[in-house]
Amino acid sequence: MAKPASFILVFIWASPVAAQESLLPTHISGPHEITVTAELRYTSISGFLSDSLSELDYRETHVLADLRFGVGVGGGFEIEGSFPVDLQGRARADESDLEIEIETGGLGDLTVEGNYLLRPATGSSPQIMAGLLLVLPTGDDDLALAEIRSAGSIVQEGEKGGIGDGVFKAGFQFGLSQRSEEGQVYYGQIRYVFPLGTQNGDDFEADHADVFSLTVGGLLPLGEKSSLELKWALGVLGDEVVDFETGGDATEEAHYSIAFESRFLFNMGRTSTLILGLGLAWIQDHELIEQDDFELEDAFGWGLSIGLHFRLGVPPKDY
Repeated sequence: MAKPASFILVFIWASPVAAQESLLPTHISGPHEITVTAELRYTSISGFLSDSLSELDYRETHVLADLRFGVGVGGGFEIEGSFPVDLQGRARADESDLEIEIETGGLGDLTVEGNYLLRPATGSSPQIMAGLLLVLPTGDDDLALAEIRSAGSIVQEGEKGGIGDGVFKAGFQFGLSQRSEEGQVYYGQIRYVFPLGTQNGDDFEADHADVFSLTVGGLLPLGEKSSLELKWALGVLGDEVVDFETGGDATEEAHYSIAFESRFLFNMGRTSTLILGLGLAWIQDHELIEQDDFELEDAFGWGLSIGLHFRLGVPPKDY
């Protein structure tokens, strides 16, 4: 009975502040610490698709389920994993009698991270962490075929695609965090991910983009049970090239995006946290197909999220 009783005591005495801080990307799980986060997200992006002859209204929406889990293995090391599931994805462009629609769905690629605490926070010195990551092509990587309608009649039947990239990727990350005397926690993280090969489909080959991201944010206590997380993120994507066996290629120009997100965190128990999020994003105008002068312009996005986060397995003395 000793082990079950000890687990129950840990479950009862875990701190809500610690549970919320373990949501931050620079957090390193301690020995035997387990974290699980499940979120449901709705995202929407609106803009215009244009070429030399026309301009189409564009909107893309997704309903995503995100699952993230982590475990501390001791010695300052932790292992984390995450993957998305696209429950419903739809991109639509239209102009007068012309309508183009693409649907996506299914499991995304699995990301596995190995992170290490280089230096814990001491006084005015911040905590420093670093990590390596590997993206496994576990997701559905089918290429979507657009459904095209003209004057209400179907010109081309569509086929649903997946959100997986179909290729192994590797990367690294580096982060800093610091708690103030007033209890706020501030953090910053950089991440760089690059493909280790090309995606090979039935009739195409795709060179996926390198991705660089910079995230800065803060966790601001609002009371004994709640906090507000505010963060800003910059994402930079390199060129992405798709070569078709039938001839020709399609290059999406390198571009960047800027996103702001706020998350209200509320303690639902000694080890669980409710997450309510709101985000805004802007995507740089860029060529979707450089060869055809086909461009995405004035793209703005927003999103909502709700989720639960659990932190288990930490002795009361560590809070």
